[in-house]
Amino acid sequence: MGTDLLPLQRSRVPLRRILYYQCVEYAEECGESCASHQARGRQLHVSVRQSFRTINGLKQGNAMEYTFTLKYRLSESDCDHEALIGRLGAAGCDDALIGVGQPGRIALAFTREADSAQTALMSALKDVKSAVPSAALVEASPDFVGLTDVADAIGVTRQNMRKLMLANADTFPSPVHEGSTAIWHLAEVMDWLKAKGTYQLEQAVHEIAETTMQVNLTKEAQRLTPRAERELRTLVK
Repeated sequence: MGTDLLPLQRSRVPLRRILYYQCVEYAEECGESCASHQARGRQLHVSVRQSFRTINGLKQGNAMEYTFTLKYRLSESDCDHEALIGRLGAAGCDDALIGVGQPGRIALAFTREADSAQTALMSALKDVKSAVPSAALVEASPDFVGLTDVADAIGVTRQNMRKLMLANADTFPSPVHEGSTAIWHLAEVMDWLKAKGTYQLEQAVHEIAETTMQVNLTKEAQRLTPRAERELRTLVK
């Protein structure tokens, strides 16, 4: 598979495809990696439609499979990708596919068995932290989505999803970003759809989306100063 996309697998875990959002640079088009690692990154473009359809919740005993991606920014000292991948495998990330196509970035697409989404995600975060302490989390996904992504997740067309949103404008979740392309938290939209009771939702997708949202919110909250947090808490509800 080349040096820029190396699977770290247990023998009992089948090869999984990388899951990236189209809006992420290193998922759409890989350039050269670090200067000291001249091999070109492998093309890692996989559509959100394919991503959501490969996410599943296969129960095995008390465990369930959760599929999610963790994206990190690397320090300059972590430029030896083969050594980095070896450290991640030794730390327990052997149930992930690792993408290192963009300089200074790494993404791990996990398919992890656990008794809950929180257990799966927290254990993966700890494994990566123990292997690469200097790595800074950029994003946990699936979380930030557009209408097309939500439509793919629940098995309807984008047109139907848009009609549903417009027909329920007073109760439909508020986006986290409005513009030419609006972005929502997947978990909030799935919560709303579940409350309506007319759509079949994948339990594993819903659970992992709830957890990745909490991870991303916690990461962003660290930027707040204590004073700003106190003053803003009642003003931005």
